[in-house]
Amino acid sequence: MREIVLYYKTLPHDLDPAIIKKVDELNDDKVFDFIMPYFEDEEIKVPVDSKELKLYSQGMFAIDLEPMTQLPNLQILDLGDNHIGEIDLSPLRSCSDLRYLSLHNNYLSHLDLSPLASHPVLEDLNINKNLYKELDLSPLKRCSNLKYFDLSGSPVKEIDLSIFKNCKKFEALLLSWMDLIRIDLAPLSNCAEFKQLWLEGNCLEEINLTPLGACSQFEELFLEDNLIPQIDLTPFAKCTKLKQLRLNDNPVKSLDLRPLAACPNVSVKVNKVKFQLPTGGIPGLEIVKRSPKNMLRPRD
Repeated sequence: MREIVLYYKTLPHDLDPAIIKKVDELNDDKVFDFIMPYFEDEEIKVPVDSKELKLYSQGMFAIDLEPMTQLPNLQILDLGDNHIGEIDLSPLRSCSDLRYLSLHNNYLSHLDLSPLASHPVLEDLNINKNLYKELDLSPLKRCSNLKYFDLSGSPVKEIDLSIFKNCKKFEALLLSWMDLIRIDLAPLSNCAEFKQLWLEGNCLEEINLTPLGACSQFEELFLEDNLIPQIDLTPFAKCTKLKQLRLNDNPVKSLDLRPLAACPNVSVKVNKVKFQLPTGGIPGLEIVKRSPKNMLRPRD
């Protein structure tokens, strides 16, 4: 069976524990300047007819994807939970059947997504927990089959969701624990299959949920731990499949929960504020204590 060889850089198994501890403490791109002298080369052989390549948690600091131009059947590539600081995705242009790509939990401070513009079958893109503060997502406009996108845990302040308006099968958008200061949900109104939106742990001061009213399959909104003083739930009167709504740890003083009468199976998490409840109440209503960490959230 024909094979390709992928080369990557890692640390030797017998490396001084003190050096490894230092690597763990340097949670930014400075780690590469420190650790570069200790790198050693490793290789992995991959059959050319492979459909899956799961290289997560391999201790990688760098990997050359060039040989992957010879993997035309590849559908799944997982490079998550490594220490990769930079990567060239250009060779993936040859992997025309790629459906899943994960670069989760690495040290990427920049990422060129343009090679993915040639992947109309891409469904799942997980690039969360990295270091980029800005990211050009425009190449994803051509990924019309995209269903799942996760950028959580990266210090990005703004994101343009217009890239998703042509993704008719789009289901889940995870943007938790970032530095978002604003977001326009309007493009999501075109996503008939949209179900899941995570926005908790950001710096949002306002949000217009109206576009979600056009998403008849919508099930889950995590909005806790932001800076939003008013939340209008009227759009959810049309979201009868709503299952989870987390609004706690926002500086709201009152909430009108009556639109949720149309959502018989919804579970709602809120702080103790003034309520307007629908007739019969909300069986899944959970009142939790406000977290003090949210009261004075630093902006920078």
